Amino acid sequence: MYTATKRPRLGFLEGIRGLCALYVALLHTLLFTGHGLAAETYSPVFRALAYVLSFGHYAVAVFIVLSGFCLTIPVALAPTRTLRGGFRDYIVRRARRILPPYYAALALFVTLIVLVPVLSTPAGTAWDSKLPLTWDALVSHLLLIHNIYPGWMFKIDGPMWTVATEWQIYFLFPLLLLVWRRLNLAATVAFALSLSIVPQLLLPSQLSLRWLHPWYFGLFALGMAGAVVAFSPSPFWERVRRLPWRPLAGFGTALVLATLVVGDTYLRLPTYLNETLIGFGVGLILVHYTLTERAGRASPRLNFLGCRPIVLLGTFSYSIYLVHSPLLGLFNLLTLHLTLSSDVRFLMMLFVALPVVLGCSYLFYRVVERRFLPGHLRAPKPRPIPLTTARS
Repeated sequence: MYTATKRPRLGFLEGIRGLCALYVALLHTLLFTGHGLAAETYSPVFRALAYVLSFGHYAVAVFIVLSGFCLTIPVALAPTRTLRGGFRDYIVRRARRILPPYYAALALFVTLIVLVPVLSTPAGTAWDSKLPLTWDALVSHLLLIHNIYPGWMFKIDGPMWTVATEWQIYFLFPLLLLVWRRLNLAATVAFALSLSIVPQLLLPSQLSLRWLHPWYFGLFALGMAGAVVAFSPSPFWERVRRLPWRPLAGFGTALVLATLVVGDTYLRLPTYLNETLIGFGVGLILVHYTLTERAGRASPRLNFLGCRPIVLLGTFSYSIYLVHSPLLGLFNLLTLHLTLSSDVRFLMMLFVALPVVLGCSYLFYRVVERRFLPGHLRAPKPRPIPLTTARS
């Protein structure tokens, strides 16, 4: 008989989630500086910083892997390997967690665009891609299908397209679980990766829906695989957990760094390949540090991920993701008339605009998002979960 199994809290996951949200916000701080100035206009130090921040979009791929990992933990722990309460209860839980903050942010920024003239008037900045506000863009956002058409995708609040993508993946998650139960985990990952990458190899971008990032389905499956490896009580996976995961995590870290520095910068590999490689590396890292923390041997290297500011960022990371982009765009537009050098304008965006935006994100979390969190997510800082407790 199915026994409801709650997902254990792992402190370092909150830290990773918070740093990823901050990295995305830092990237958009760069993009919303002035008129989208080219990196060549910065001094060498700021040019190097702009290069580091230019990888911020890969943080979204990490979010997708984390999503697959976290959602699969209770399924991996369940004897029947099924969703708690069935599909209906699962999708209701996801809707309650994701949709109310999403719709609140959407309503807020639609209202601001209508009422604040500077937000509705093109000014030659990155904000122009969010305009004009049209009925078809608004309706597609309400239905969470705006990611299927490039003309709607980045309107109103650019990062929201990934919320739509993840929402759609939620409906495919039971399919992955079915393949896992009928076949095995390797076949499940192969199925998801093939479905999401093969069209990119064989079809032109217009037919492969490349702008939709369909390979996120494969990244979600990689996160799912990591949760099964780390949490499944089956004897096979218990033996797998005895492998030397520390060097495997080291390999995963090297793979992520090599993909960023070599694959992206020098080889110019396609995004779907780079993000898949990063997803694989992140999966290895997640397994190692999950096993370490559950065994009560939290790694000193991860201590910073458990510090209060980083965990706090993780707590309201979804709010950061929802509200930071339009607010950064607004701050830039309101200060565009100031005569500043490129470096000074960038500094102002980093040390004035971004802290204000993070403060507004936390306020949004307190007023809106927190009301829709499950009770266990409002708990204080978690403790490591021993392996024996997790299997009980």
